[in-house]
Amino acid sequence: MVSMKKTENRKTKVKGNKKPFFTISKKILALSLLPMIIVCALVATVGAKALETGIEKQIEQSLQIVGVSVDETYTNLYEGDYTRDKGGKVRKGGTSISGETQLIDGLQEKTGFQVSFLYGNMRLITTLTKPEGGRINGTALEDDVYAQIQTGEALFLTDCNISEVDYYVYQPLINSDGSVIGAIEVATPMQNVKDTISMQVKDIILIAVACVLVAATLVSVLSRSMVKTMKKTKHFLGRIVNGELDAEPDEKQCRKKDELGDVYRISVKLQKTLRSIVTEIKDSADDLTASSNKLIKMA
Repeated sequence: MVSMKKTENRKTKVKGNKKPFFTISKKILALSLLPMIIVCALVATVGAKALETGIEKQIEQSLQIVGVSVDETYTNLYEGDYTRDKGGKVRKGGTSISGETQLIDGLQEKTGFQVSFLYGNMRLITTLTKPEGGRINGTALEDDVYAQIQTGEALFLTDCNISEVDYYVYQPLINSDGSVIGAIEVATPMQNVKDTISMQVKDIILIAVACVLVAATLVSVLSRSMVKTMKKTKHFLGRIVNGELDAEPDEKQCRKKDELGDVYRISVKLQKTLRSIVTEIKDSADDLTASSNKLIKMA
C-alpha cells in the first residue's frame, strides 16, 4: 500500500510539473499575429483585385489611344470617305487601302498590340494570326459586337479569346455623313496582364510577410519579458509558501511600471505582512511563555 501511494504521488508530481504546450507567450503571440495574418490575407486579395481592375483600365486607355491614332493617321494621309469599289477593294478617298499592312504592322511591332482594320463587320487587314500561321483576314465579328460598334462609341471587351488574344478595343470609323462603316480593332493578350498582376501581388505578399515577421519578433521579445516577470513572481511566491519570509525581492522587478510590476510589488507587500504577522505571533508566544513561567513560580 505504501509503495503504491508513493508511485501515485510521483505520477501526480510529474503530471503537475509537465510544461503545457500553449504557454502564455505562445498565446500572446497567437493573439497578436492571427489578426495581422487575416488582415494581410485580405489586403493581398483586395489588392490583387484592385490591381487587376486598375491594369485593365490602363490597358483600355492604351488600346483606345492606339485605335484613335490609327484612325487619325488614315484621316490625315487620305482625304475622303471610306468606300468599296466594284472590284471589292476598300478605298479612303481615291486611295486603295486593301492589303496595305505597313501601318498596322509598324504599330504592332512598336506597341506589341494586335491591330486590325474592319470594313463592316469583316477584318479587311489584321496582324492577328491563326495558330497554324497566316493572318485571319476576312474573319467576321459577332453580330452583337458589331451592333455595339454601330452606336459610334468606343467599345472595350475582355475574355474574347479571339486568336489567343483576350482584351479588345474597337474604335468606330465614321464617314462624313455620320455612318459607321467599320472600326479599328486593337487587342492584347491577357497573359501580359496576369504576369504583371502576379509580380505586383508577390511584392504585396512579401511586404506582408516581412511585416508579420517583424511583428512576430517584437511580440516574441515583449512576451518573453512578460513571462520572465511572471516566472520571477511565481518563484518569489513559491519561496513565501515554503516559509522563506526573509527572501530578498528583485529590485528590478519592483521598479517596473506595468501591471506585472504591480503584481510583484503586491507579492513583496504580502511577504512583509506575513513576516509582520509571524513576528507578532512569535512575540505573543514569548509573552505567553513568560507569563506561564511566572504562574508556575507563583504556584
